[in-house]
Amino acid sequence: MSLPFIAEIRIFGFNYPPRSWSFCSGQIIPIDENQALFALIGSIYGGDARVTMGLPNLQGRSPLHTGKGPGLTERQLADYGGLPEVELAAAQIPPHTHTLSAAKQAGTTSEPTGQLFAYQAGDVQPDYKQPPLGDLQAMSPGMLAYAGQSSMVENRQPFLGLSFCIALDGIFPPRN
Repeated sequence: MSLPFIAEIRIFGFNYPPRSWSFCSGQIIPIDENQALFALIGSIYGGDARVTMGLPNLQGRSPLHTGKGPGLTERQLADYGGLPEVELAAAQIPPHTHTLSAAKQAGTTSEPTGQLFAYQAGDVQPDYKQPPLGDLQAMSPGMLAYAGQSSMVENRQPFLGLSFCIALDGIFPPRN
């Protein structure tokens, strides 16, 4: 393997960092043992910039190029964003219907709790008003149960787990 640039990030298909590399998992490391690396990345990924510095954290993240593409938001070095899971708001759920059920048997109670709409005893008309309608009244929101359980929805693109590692040692990259 050729000598890497210090702070170069590579992807490896095995589960340990090679010698002089470290996982990109956000760990805090001492500056005095990594002065060349600190000269390149400083404390933009964490640390106190006096004694410690942070490494980038690519756990569960996709790398993204810095800058701004057409119609895109500008991204700076070390910016991070996005969520692995989201809770959908009602406005984000596709239009759909819920069924309101009624019993085919005659009703036996005027108490609605735990009951269904039903025919009135001895009558052929259901226990609700047929046209012509008078003034409409909003029914209780409890008429229909809430759907869903406010559980989070997976929000990740398809992925393959690989090891992102950063070079702690190597060639100091020259500028242009």
